Amino acid sequence: MPAIWTHLIHGDRVLRELNIGFEEDSLFLFHLGTQGPNVFFYHENEEYKTAGHRLHNHKCGKFLSYLSENLFEDFSPYVYGIICHHTLDRLTHPYIISRAGNSSKHTDLEEVIDIQMVKRFLKISIDTLNPLGILPKEVPEIIDQLYATFLYDVFRIDGISFSEAYGRMREMLTRKDRSALANIFRGFTKIFTPGSSQKQLLLNEDVLNLNKRSWYHPTTGWESRATFLELFDNAVEEAAKIILPSLKTHRPPQIPDFSFMTNLPCVDY
Repeated sequence: MPAIWTHLIHGDRVLRELNIGFEEDSLFLFHLGTQGPNVFFYHENEEYKTAGHRLHNHKCGKFLSYLSENLFEDFSPYVYGIICHHTLDRLTHPYIISRAGNSSKHTDLEEVIDIQMVKRFLKISIDTLNPLGILPKEVPEIIDQLYATFLYDVFRIDGISFSEAYGRMREMLTRKDRSALANIFRGFTKIFTPGSSQKQLLLNEDVLNLNKRSWYHPTTGWESRATFLELFDNAVEEAAKIILPSLKTHRPPQIPDFSFMTNLPCVDY
């Protein structure tokens, strides 16, 4: 899945597209929503990682509707944020998987894309940034409860705390890195090995596909020449289309039941 800054940049562009101006607390909650279930991947316990993978691949529409219906009245910024996460994931994941598969290169590619997106949109180096300044310090209790209930009721995964995973995420993002190259990837030590030669090679590759090389959807085999930037722009437009009716009606948004990973209907098991 795209890394933390790509999701944050995407979310803020959706807000700009819709002319939404959140107050600080609501904006921080929206930013947390843009990280979606990725928060679980920061926890060292494999059960947490399993939870993150299940939410990305199975019963996606049911999960998103559950959060939307139960959080919209009091925490609509989080709902809008997770819509952004889902939309960016499903529209860009096929490209990332086509380029890197599901090996360690997958995560390396996402992190190098993050570097390029920060450079392109924020005009600064990623190692000067700390996302903790625009994320909430704590998770509202109801969000923690909803994740725990859904994971147990649907997947029989028990004892999972979104708040605990978020605490691990905050620890990761403040941890000091120990190698020179790792400084480039500050805060992203959760899955990959800092300083990998694979990542160094990717730094010199056309990771955004600006040369428009053919790539193939990993599930359907459909050919595309779309750049990552085109997919990103499509995700901004698509997320805005989903959120806009909700802004007008003040009702929970209708979220499509597509896998975070393939942009295809979710496997219902």
